This record gives sequence, C-alpha cells and structure tokens, in this order.
Amino acid sequence: MLTNGYLKSIAIVLVALLCMTVFVQHVQNTNLKEKLNTAIEVAESVQHTVSSMQEQNQKMAKQYVKQQMEYENAQAKVSQLERDLADSSKRLHVNATCRKPVPAKSSSSSVDDERAPELTRDAEQSYLRLRQQITTITAQVNGLRSYIEALPSECVAK
Repeated sequence: MLTNGYLKSIAIVLVALLCMTVFVQHVQNTNLKEKLNTAIEVAESVQHTVSSMQEQNQKMAKQYVKQQMEYENAQAKVSQLERDLADSSKRLHVNATCRKPVPAKSSSSSVDDERAPELTRDAEQSYLRLRQQITTITAQVNGLRSYIEALPSECVAK
C-alpha cells in the first residue's frame, strides 16, 4: 500500500501547490487593485475635466446672453432714433458751413436763405446705417473680447 513516506511526499506537494496558488492569487489581486486605482484616477480626472467644461460653457452662455441683450438694446436705440427722425421729434445737428454765404435779411428774393443747413434724406439714412453698423461691430468686438477673457488660461496662446 501507501507508505508513510509516500503520503508525506504527497502532502508536501499539495501544500506547495496550495502555497503557490495563494501566492499567484495574491499577485493577481495586487495587479487588479493597481489597475482599479489607475482606472479610478482616470475617471476622476475625466469627471473633473467635464465639470470644468460645463462650468465654462455656463459662463460662456451667460456672457453670450449679456452681449446679445446689449446688442439688442443698442439696435433698439438706433431704431428709436430712426423713428424719432422720421416723425421729426428729434433732429440731427451737424456742425456744417455753407459754401455760399447766407445773405442777411437785406434780400427778400429767397426764403430758403434763412433756413439752417439740413441733411438730405439720403444723408440721414446713411447716418443711420453707419450708426447701425457701428453698433453691430461694437457688439461683436465686445462679445469676442469677453469670450477671450472668459477662456481658461490654458486655451489662450501667449
């Protein structure tokens, strides 16, 4: 049958296999824990980046709404000025000189000589168009400046 020495050898081999299995499992568990920790760090970093981007998007959205409101208010002022000029509740005052001197009241040949110089309707429209364009450009420049100032420092070239 089986001798005592033979049983001891089998027992030693089984204990050695058991120890090797425990050691291998321990190494595998350590490797898995390291991978898990790395994955958690990456996930936290990604979450931080996403949160930062969401905050930045919210700031940009608020800035856009503010700039849009300023632009619309400026447009409304120009439109109101245009309506006021059309119904004569306001007038454009231009520092102008007449090429032909206006004679004093000594001559009654023309009533037009006593009127102040005025802009033609085309000149008024050109003035309003220019005001509209200035308003638009100013709003665009201010919006771009605000956008650039609101960008994170790592996004702006130095």
